[in-house]
Amino acid sequence: MILTELWLSFASVMRSYAAVAGPPAEVAATEDSIIVTCGAAQLAMYVDPKSGAGNWHLQRGGATTMQGAFTLLPEGHIELEGSALDLDHAAIDFVAQVKQAGNER
Repeated sequence: MILTELWLSFASVMRSYAAVAGPPAEVAATEDSIIVTCGAAQLAMYVDPKSGAGNWHLQRGGATTMQGAFTLLPEGHIELEGSALDLDHAAIDFVAQVKQAGNER
């Protein structure tokens, strides 16, 4: 249950960052997914709420441009590529990636 609450909190933080700075982005979230859309770019994140294991991919125009795996940790961090980031910094990084991709021509 704690991982589900952390995931929904992460989605809320992403929604806040998506609303400020740069072009607007839309965030849709469920207990196991977060989708951020900005222009032709879409970031899709999926998590197993029981284990915290998840994956993400960034698409532009339907083609995947970046992808990876992560682990949502019960202490409120996300482990990406061996580094643990707090939810705020991870949200900033992910939203920045999708906004940048959404602005590319």
